[in-house]
Amino acid sequence: MRIPLTERRPSTCHQFRNLTPTKTKESQKQVDTRGRTIDRGGCYHNKCNTPTDRSMTIIAADSRSNKFVWNDYTVPRWPLDDDDDDDAKADDAVISDASFTLRHLKQGATGAVKTWPVAELLLDYLVRHGGLLRHKSTLGALDLTHDEPADLKQLFSLAQQQQHCQYNILELGAGTGYVGIGLARSLQRHSIRVLCTDNDKNTLKNMRHNLRACQSDKTVRVAHLDWGDTSILEPKFVKALETFFPSTGTTQDDPSLPLERITHVIGSDVHYGETTLEPLSTVIAAVKLQNPKVQVTLLIKERAVDSIGALKNRIQDKVGDSLPGFSVLVRDVLHESVTTVKIIEC
Repeated sequence: MRIPLTERRPSTCHQFRNLTPTKTKESQKQVDTRGRTIDRGGCYHNKCNTPTDRSMTIIAADSRSNKFVWNDYTVPRWPLDDDDDDDAKADDAVISDASFTLRHLKQGATGAVKTWPVAELLLDYLVRHGGLLRHKSTLGALDLTHDEPADLKQLFSLAQQQQHCQYNILELGAGTGYVGIGLARSLQRHSIRVLCTDNDKNTLKNMRHNLRACQSDKTVRVAHLDWGDTSILEPKFVKALETFFPSTGTTQDDPSLPLERITHVIGSDVHYGETTLEPLSTVIAAVKLQNPKVQVTLLIKERAVDSIGALKNRIQDKVGDSLPGFSVLVRDVLHESVTTVKIIEC
């Protein structure tokens, strides 16, 4: 039976909707509204993958509010811990599962009300199909119809080679924070940092909540970014890059240099036609011109005829001849449940 990349289901195991953590004077143990004692793992039994006290407390604090909806997700986890045996062989590679819970807004910006299918496809490509590991694109359609990549051994060998590489990932339009948190849970490496950005105030607030609840705020951070000509160089955003992404060793006082610390720019379903054509192409071109080595990967659902083709042309026009040999590659994405999705790479 095919197991989907993520399993979205109501949170029933932990009884989030019935949970109000309190302290009894006698035992100082947490109990819920039904009077049941909660163990230190935050659950009533020890057979499930449960959050810790910290995440349980954060989730429980607003569990009775009618403003939010919670969903559980399961993502693939590569054996890439810093403590892994360097002599591990591809034949022994096993992709296990990591689970986490996200809070969604019932009302608000579209990016915060749910985790959209294209975001799941992006994480699938980056983690399970080697999109984060490869530095050169392949021709032909991107086939995500299979649970496991055909070249699992090759991917694991490549992952072992790049185990200690520093990845500084900038996500555009991060929404609920699903991709950033999923990367942190999947790869389990301190050498990966994800800066999740968005423009909506409530979306950013909800994303910060999810990072704290999932205990991912050491490797994933949130920052405001409004796409435009100079937004990528605004002092506050530049400061976020400087403080979160490890330095490349450059000491020159140039406000554009923090962009050189970015290794990847990612985004899912961030293009909606004419309204986003100019600002999205502008921010992509700005990063690429300051940092030609950055790897850009966008998965976008095509909602209008040739809207993605227009984005491709606009990025190429903005970069122009400044980068010799620069090109934007667009490919179809094959998946049984999500259609008309394309991947943009440059």
